Formats: sequence, structure tokens, C-alpha cells
Amino acid sequence: MIHAHNLRPFAILLLASYAGFGSPARSQAGQVAPGAGAAPTGAAPTGTPRAGAAPQAATAQRPAASRAARPYTLAVKVEDGFINVAVTAVDARLADIAADLATRLRTRVVVGPGLARQRVSVDVVSSPLETTLPWLAPRVLIDYEIRQDARPLPLVIYLLDATEADPPANIVQRGMSQGLLITGHTEDPTDGSAEDALQVSGNQHAMSITAKKQPLGLVAMAIAEVLGLTVDLSDDPAELIEARIEGLPAEDAVTSVSPNLRLHVRVDVTRAERTPIKLVVARPRAR
Repeated sequence: MIHAHNLRPFAILLLASYAGFGSPARSQAGQVAPGAGAAPTGAAPTGTPRAGAAPQAATAQRPAASRAARPYTLAVKVEDGFINVAVTAVDARLADIAADLATRLRTRVVVGPGLARQRVSVDVVSSPLETTLPWLAPRVLIDYEIRQDARPLPLVIYLLDATEADPPANIVQRGMSQGLLITGHTEDPTDGSAEDALQVSGNQHAMSITAKKQPLGLVAMAIAEVLGLTVDLSDDPAELIEARIEGLPAEDAVTSVSPNLRLHVRVDVTRAERTPIKLVVARPRAR
């Protein structure tokens, strides 16, 4: 039997326990104590996410980003016309590296059919373009534009298999006789001078050019005839040429004639061969 005078302490104790049920414990400063009032395990979080949630999400995304990283690095440096290239690759697609190189050099890079699915693993420190490229393909061709007072400009780079044929170069087949002579002053038909107004002779290894106030277009056609090249006269600046050049390599002889005359040369990097393929008459590029 419980007497009435014993119930009051029991009721006060029960009421105090009920008032404290589910309330977070507080320190003397009135702050919630660490760990007090935490949600039960498995309960859905509510309110503002705790600090640290965002970094956890970022950490979860890092493996996916790593998987998407490119399997190669490419560095291109162009300074005073000199091109240096560094490449490190681990089982990377040659076509991807070629496309990246084309973008950085602002030129065409062609991968031959035999290497369309080729993968490469290389580690080449920064080196001249013609030193780096043979690490990527068995055969390398580069078509350059050669002009006066400028470094050679790569127009097209070909990365080929060892057995692939050379791309067309528009070279005209010629015999052993290579020379052209125009007598008289073509700019003055009444001039009775017997001097040779335009004379071009030689080959790509040693060429001689004599011109006395001759139109650049006419001089270009004479050079193209001797070297067996096609000539582009679509942008002829109507310049008169005075020149006397003796026994220079074709690349030096042609660029000595005029800054408006350009020679396209194909360089077989693998075989160390240089072949003139086209002559272009063009006005100076705007700077």
C-alpha cells in the first residue's frame, strides 16, 4: 500500500524526467554539448547540411575526374620561328595528339590510314619539331613555306606508316635539260640590247638567276619551269625584278629574288631529304 504523503516526491521526480526527455544536454554556458541531441542512427538529415558535407561530395567526384584525364601531355613553344615540342604519353591515341598539335601550331597534321588507330607511349623532353615527331610515327613528312627573312613555316605535317606512299606533291616530271633563256628587254620592246633580260638555269642543288627589270610573275614561271614545279600567280604584285644570283641552292636562290616569292618544300624527316614542290607569288602578309 502506497500512502498519499509518499506520492509527491515520486510525482516531482517523474515530471522532471519527462521534461528532460529528448532535450539536448547543455553546458553551463547554455550551449549544446558535443554529441548531445544527435539524430538516431539511420535517420534522414534535416535542416542545413553540416560543414564538411560539400568536401565529401567533391571527394566522391575525384575518381571520376581522374578516369577522364587525358593519357598524354603536350607542350609547344614557338619563339622567333623556332618550334620546340615536348610530349609524354601512355597508351594514348596518336590521332588525339595530332589534333592537339594541329591546334597549337595552327597548321594541318595528317595521320595516315595505317596509323589511324595507333596508340603510343613516349616521353620526349622539349626538342625541335623534327626531332620530336619521329618518336610518334615511323615516317614523318613536313611541307614548309620558305620565304625571305623568315623561319620556315610548317603548312602540313604527315605522320605515316613506314609502308605508306607519299601524299601528292604536284611535281612535274622533267628531263635532264633544265634551263630557260629570254633574250631582250621584255619591258621595253624597242630596246635593241642583246643582253639577256632573263636567264634561269640549274637545279635544286645549285641555281643561277639573272633578271633585268623583269616582272616577278615571269621570273617565277621561269624558275618553276627549271625546277619542274607548279606556280601560283593568283596574287601577283606586278613587281619588277633586278637580280643576279649564281650557284645557290634553290631555297636560297628563290628567296633572294623577292620577299613576294615563296617556295614550298617537302622535308622527309625520316630520310633527311628536301624536295621543292611548289612556287607561290604572293603579296606580303599583313603584320
